[in-house]
Amino acid sequence: MQKSIVILTLAVSLSLPFAAFSAGEQKAPAAKVEKTKVTSQVAAVKDKATPADMFDIEADKLDVYKAKGEAFFQGNVVASKPDMTIKSSTMRIYYNNATKQLKQMVAEGNVSIKMKDPEKGADRDATCKKAIYQYEEKKIVLIGDVVIIRGQDRLSGQKVTLYMEGDRQEVEGGPQRVKITGSLNKDSGSGAAVPW
Repeated sequence: MQKSIVILTLAVSLSLPFAAFSAGEQKAPAAKVEKTKVTSQVAAVKDKATPADMFDIEADKLDVYKAKGEAFFQGNVVASKPDMTIKSSTMRIYYNNATKQLKQMVAEGNVSIKMKDPEKGADRDATCKKAIYQYEEKKIVLIGDVVIIRGQDRLSGQKVTLYMEGDRQEVEGGPQRVKITGSLNKDSGSGAAVPW
């Protein structure tokens, strides 16, 4: 049996690809693709997307709920852009129906994230149970058994909020305390003493 590839472009005009999938009852998802490899492109900003803003998303299954402004990817989900790759069991994409702009991505189940950071000289690898990428707030919230590794340094907690602008993080320990393993005195070359 030959596998087919479905391409769904959410980048510039969400209404065109979703309109093609709008057949069916109101209670059912507007689009349902099963047992295929699904490839999608999501842009954070309509009509102004650069390659750095674009997420390419692949999954085994996709359900699109046009009226709700939601797309649900399931099975071996990989969302990538030049500076970040997110892998998970499922991912929900929420977008503004009027403007077609990305609002939020929610990855759940065996979440792993690789964030490239050429300024600090080492990439960050994170694992958690759930990750929420809030585009408008420019932050990623990692929830549940969070571990972030950069080089030989390791940070763990139950909830970590990474602010994409300003190089700031908030770490909460939950029942366990926050734990950092590594050197707090080393200089990364940028004048920063803490590696995170």
